[in-house]
Amino acid sequence: MKKTVLQFIALTLITLFCCSCEDNSSGKYPYDTIRFYVDNNVPIKHPTQVINATSWGDWNAELYPMEVWIEETDIATVDNRGYVTGHKIGTFTLHAKVMGKHGLIEDSKQFIVSDALTYLTINQIWELQALGVDKNNDEIITASELEQTEFFTEPIYSNFLLSLAQYLPNLKEVSVIADTTQSRTLDLSMFKLKKLQITDICAQYAKNENYPNVIDDVMHQKYQPYFLTSLVLNNTIEHLIVGYLPGFDILDLRQYSNLKYFQQIALEGTRNWKEINYILPVQISKLNMHLGGLQYSDMLPNLSTIEAYEPLNVVLNKQYIPNLKSLKCKKYWLSSSITSLDISTYSEGDLNDIFIDVDTLYLSQSFADNIDRYAIFADNIIIK
Repeated sequence: MKKTVLQFIALTLITLFCCSCEDNSSGKYPYDTIRFYVDNNVPIKHPTQVINATSWGDWNAELYPMEVWIEETDIATVDNRGYVTGHKIGTFTLHAKVMGKHGLIEDSKQFIVSDALTYLTINQIWELQALGVDKNNDEIITASELEQTEFFTEPIYSNFLLSLAQYLPNLKEVSVIADTTQSRTLDLSMFKLKKLQITDICAQYAKNENYPNVIDDVMHQKYQPYFLTSLVLNNTIEHLIVGYLPGFDILDLRQYSNLKYFQQIALEGTRNWKEINYILPVQISKLNMHLGGLQYSDMLPNLSTIEAYEPLNVVLNKQYIPNLKSLKCKKYWLSSSITSLDISTYSEGDLNDIFIDVDTLYLSQSFADNIDRYAIFADNIIIK
């Protein structure tokens, strides 16, 4: 008798298991109701999943094909994965039906397309508050608040910035930390920026453990595979400031025809570490450079002001910069770098605002004959 009971139980379990496998493989939704998310708010423009696919909802769009639709398509639309995208503020009804284990299941739920970006985490909200977006300080970030934003008050990581791109049509000025752990190319061309400051996140990572303000060769080697190597901007850019960008040997800016001001700054711990050469567009009018040097391709007729800090073998050529009037060039006293500047193609009188303090200076004879007229300091002067 006992053996018969055990055999019956085993047979029942096998039957149930087979039926379960048959239901799942046939694509029948394994629940009696369609499980919507409880929250009925959908943020505008951001695709949001409203039919539950969590472990307890257990809906899989491929295993259990569900028909979903919205009649108010001007307010919102839905794809076959259950993701709703709100197009304007308003109310809509989401309809869904699917074949369940016991027949067809149909249900619907009303949702509101809201201006509030409810998908943001609390940390992201706090970050946007620090960036000056939350004007009324209510810890609710709305699409309209972002759309009205023209600049951020603090630097922002590039990945977070890109995730907000659709809400930032009026962003004009931003300081970006390029998060290169995901991609070595950063495309910011969707933003109509006028002013950008950018630095590589590796400036934060590639630090000496014993000297946190120093980037050394060992840490450089470790993070070299993650350096940003490509930057794409919109041609609206007028003012560009670059910091620590060790992935670039040459930064070619010729395509940005509206760029008037270019600056290369030194970040703490990177001052003597990396030199970038750059090619400037013909419209450039002011240059503020650190360490790096120019590579000439075309005449720069509008370039009248240059400030150079810690110049390493910088050559300023009158053939390419014919209208240079103001030149300020200085070295750092605590630096071990040997600075040099060549302005030998310029004659005395070409420049009217000069301050030069370098190790080696190359001059024309006419300039050398009248050197006492100018604020020029150099340990070694060479006439060319």
